[in-house]
Amino acid sequence: MKNCIPLLILLCHVTYMHAQVHARQIITTHASQHTFSLPEVIYVDQQDDWLVNKAAELLRADMLAVTGRAPEIVHRLDGRPYILIGTVRGGFGKDSVGWGDGGSGLDTVRVSGKWEALRRDGIAGLDTAGLGGKWEAFRITVSPGKVVILGSDKRGAAYGALELSKQLGVSPWYWWADVPIKKKEKVFVQEGRYDFGPPSVQYRGIFINDEAPAFSGWTHEKFGGFNHHVYEKIFELLLRLRGNYLWPAMWGNAFNDDDRLNPVLADKWGIVMGTSHHEPMLRAQTEWKRYGQGAWDYVANDSVLRAFWREGIVAMAKHESIVTIGMRGDGDLPMSRETATDLLERIVRDQRSIISEVTGKPAAETPQLWALYKEVQDYYDSGMRVPDDVTLLLCDDNWGNIRRFPDPVMPKRKGGYGVYYHFDYVGDPRNYKWVNTNNLARVWEQLHLAKMYGVDKIWIVNVGDLKPIELPIGFFMDYAWRAEPEDTLPDYYKQFAEENFGQGLEERMAEGNVRGGMEEEDYSRRIAKGNSRGGMEEGTKTGADSSKQSGFSFMNSARDIGDYLRQYSEMAARRKPELLDESSYTLKQYKEVVAEWEELVKKVRLQPYSDAYFELVQFPVEAMYNLHKLYYAVALYKSNRVQNKAWADSTRSYYMRDSLLTVAYHQVAGGKWNHMMDQTHIGYTGWQQPPVNKMPDLAGPYKRPVVPKIYKQISATGYVTKHGDWVHIKGIGKFGDGITSFANSGTFSDSIIYHSAGTVARYEFEASGNTNIYLNFSPTLNFTHGDGLWFGVSIDGAKELATTINAHDDNKELWSKWVSDNIIKVKLSYTFKPGKHEIVYSQYSPGIVLQSIEFENH
Repeated sequence: MKNCIPLLILLCHVTYMHAQVHARQIITTHASQHTFSLPEVIYVDQQDDWLVNKAAELLRADMLAVTGRAPEIVHRLDGRPYILIGTVRGGFGKDSVGWGDGGSGLDTVRVSGKWEALRRDGIAGLDTAGLGGKWEAFRITVSPGKVVILGSDKRGAAYGALELSKQLGVSPWYWWADVPIKKKEKVFVQEGRYDFGPPSVQYRGIFINDEAPAFSGWTHEKFGGFNHHVYEKIFELLLRLRGNYLWPAMWGNAFNDDDRLNPVLADKWGIVMGTSHHEPMLRAQTEWKRYGQGAWDYVANDSVLRAFWREGIVAMAKHESIVTIGMRGDGDLPMSRETATDLLERIVRDQRSIISEVTGKPAAETPQLWALYKEVQDYYDSGMRVPDDVTLLLCDDNWGNIRRFPDPVMPKRKGGYGVYYHFDYVGDPRNYKWVNTNNLARVWEQLHLAKMYGVDKIWIVNVGDLKPIELPIGFFMDYAWRAEPEDTLPDYYKQFAEENFGQGLEERMAEGNVRGGMEEEDYSRRIAKGNSRGGMEEGTKTGADSSKQSGFSFMNSARDIGDYLRQYSEMAARRKPELLDESSYTLKQYKEVVAEWEELVKKVRLQPYSDAYFELVQFPVEAMYNLHKLYYAVALYKSNRVQNKAWADSTRSYYMRDSLLTVAYHQVAGGKWNHMMDQTHIGYTGWQQPPVNKMPDLAGPYKRPVVPKIYKQISATGYVTKHGDWVHIKGIGKFGDGITSFANSGTFSDSIIYHSAGTVARYEFEASGNTNIYLNFSPTLNFTHGDGLWFGVSIDGAKELATTINAHDDNKELWSKWVSDNIIKVKLSYTFKPGKHEIVYSQYSPGIVLQSIEFENH
C-alpha cells in the first residue's frame, strides 16, 4: 500500500477561513454609545451597475416595510447622514464599475461629478483595502452618520445591501414563504467594520426541475407561464440567499425562447445562467423539439446540430453564462452503448470551436462545464478528457450521495470541479417530489467532503418545485457561501427559525394577528371541515391570552421551532414517502414510528399559526404524520382482517385527510400557492408517479416485512473508548447519530486507502452462540473509483478483518436497496461463548459514516 499524503493538503480546504471578522450584528433596536440611528438617505451612483441601483431600491423597500418610513434615494450628498452603496474596481465580474481600484483612502474614489461632494463629507470612510480583485466580497463600514456598503463587484454590493435587509428582519423567504416582517419604530447601527466573503464556492445555484404538475400549474395560473415575472421573483430570492447561478425550468419550457426578457433580466439581476447536464450550448431541450430538424444524432446530423448550438451561443451575447458542453441522448436519456469516446471528444472540440468563433476570443475565456452525470461518468472513467479550463461537474446518484471526488494527488484543474446535487428526483428506484425529505446532517457531510476534496467551483442543486424545499435550499446556499463545521448544524435550525419566525410572530401575537394552537380534538374537527391550517375557532381570544393557551414562549420559540424542523428533517429522511407502504416497517416498528410523529405533531400544533409557519413547519409535519398513519392502518387491517376490521375505515379516513391537507395548503395566504401541492404521492407501482393518488389496496395480501431479529443495538456514538479524530454528526443516522473521520486521506489508487491505527472506537456487548453482527452505514458511494471504501473490525482482540461497504455500488438492485432504506448493512457472523465481548471498529477510508451496530442470534 502506498504511503499516505500529508493531511495538510486537505486541511487547507477543510479549515478554509475568511479574512474577516466573524459576521456580527450590525442592526440593533437598542441604543448605546457605539450606535446611532439608521440613516434614511441612500446614496448610489447612477453610473454604477443596474444591479447596484436595484439593490438600493430593494433596501429602500425593506426599510419602509420595517420602519414605516421610506428612505430617500439620492445621487448627490448634501450633508445628511447616509447609507452609501457602491462597487470597487478590479472585481472578477464583467464591467465592474464604481468606487475604486482596490487601494484605500482618497485616491481610490472614481473621479466623477460626485468626487468633491464625497470629499467634503469625509471620504476617508471609504476603506476599500483588500476588496479589489476579490469575487463577490463586500464590506460594511459604520461610522457616525455613515453606513458605507462597498462590494468588490456588483453582486458583492447587492449582497451587502441585502445583508442590512436581513438584519433588519426581512427574511430572504419573505415572498416565497410569506414570512411576516416585524415593524420597528427605532433602528440603530453599531459602529465597526464588517467584512464578508469571498464565498467558499464561486458559483452557487439552484435548478428548477421536475416542475410538473405543481410548479408549472402554479406559475401558469399566477403568472401566465415561465416568463420574466416569475423569474424575477426567483432572481431576487437567489440574491437574498447570496446565490448567483440558475438552471431554469425545462420540462416543456425554454428560458430564452419563452420570454425574450428572461435572459436580459437575469443578466441585470446578476444571475449567471446555465442549462442542465443534458442541454448543451445554452439551448433548452424544448428548443430542439420546437426547431430541430432530423435526429439528435451527431454522426448522422452533425451540421444541423452545430447550427442549432451556434444559435445558443449567439443568443448568449455578453450575458454572464456557464456553457454546458458534451452530449447525452435526447430527452435526458443516455447515449447508446456503442458511443465512442473519440466521437464525444470530437463533439466537445466542435462545440468549443463554435464558442470561440461566435465570441471572438479563445474558448477558454468562456466558462464551461462538463457534467459527469450517469453514463457520462463512465466515459470519464474510461479515459475521456476535456480541456483543462472546463469545470468537471461531478454528480450525486440523484439521492444525495456523491459518486466521485477528484483524487487528491492528481494535478489541479484550471477549470476546477463542481457538484450537481439533488433535493428532488424523478427516476429509479422511485420519484421523490412531494415534500422535503432531506436530512441536513447528511447534506452537510456530503458537501463537506466536496469542499475537502477541492470541489468548489460550482455547486448546483435540483430543488424540484422550490416549495416546499425552503429549508435545505437555505442551508445549501449558506454553506456554499461559508462552509462551517458540523457542530454548527443544531444552530442552523435555530437560525432558520429565528429568521423566519422569531421576529415576526412576537409582534403578531401582541397585535392579536396570530391564532393560538389547538388540541387534537379541535384540529381533527377543522380537518373534517377542510381547514387544517391551525388557529382557534372563531371568537376565541387572541393576543396575550392566546400565548398562554398555546404554550408559546417568545423566549424559546425560535429554539423550539428549530428543534421541530430538525426532528422533521431527520424523521422524514428515513424513507421517502413515495416509497412507504404497509411493509415498510413491522407492526411494532410502525407503532413506534407513528408515536414519534404523533409526539412531534402535538408540539407543532401548540405554536401560534401564521401562513409561513403552516408552509414551512406545520404542513410537512402533518402530511408525513398522516401518511405514516395511513400505511400503519393498512398494515393493521391486513395483518388480521377479522379483528382489525375498523382499520379499513381508518385507512379511508386518513386517505381523505391527505386530500384535505392539500386543499388547506392551496388555500393558505389567500390561495397564493394553489397547485403547489398537486404532486401525487400515494399509489406508486413503479418508479414513475401515478397520474392521480390512489387509495391503498385493502384486498391484497399482507406483505409481511422480513427483518433481522435484533436483540441489541449500539449507537455509533455509544463506544466505551475511542482514539483518533472522530467527528460526531448529530442526527445523520436513520435512528440517531453517526461517527466518521475526515482526518486522513491518500491516493485513490490504493486498495485500502489508509489505515490509521489511531482512528478506532471500542464497543462492548453481551453475546452467546451463533451471532450475526450488522454494521449500519450511511449509503456513501465508492467515490474513489477503486475497490470500495474500507473499514476494519476486530472481535475480542482477534486479528482485524478488513471489509468494504460499497465495492458493488454499480449493482443497480443493490444500490436501489441502499438508497431506498437509506442505509448500507454489512453483515458479519461469529460464534461466541456466553458473556461480555468487545468489538473494535477502525475506519480505513474517508467518507464512511457508521450509524449503529446491531446483534442478532441465529
